[in-house]
Amino acid sequence: AAARSGAPTELVSYPDAGHAFHSDDREAVYRPVAAADAWSRALAFLDEHVRPR
Repeated sequence: AAARSGAPTELVSYPDAGHAFHSDDREAVYRPVAAADAWSRALAFLDEHVRPR
């Protein structure tokens, strides 16, 4: 779907980070490095594409 969209797309995969890897209250699934990177990327995306100018 991303390839067909025609929009610039970046897919990021975090090895060993499964579902809920950002859930810092669940030690078994929490991946702090991946969570920090994903959060930073999400905020940058929103700042670039959503924030009113």
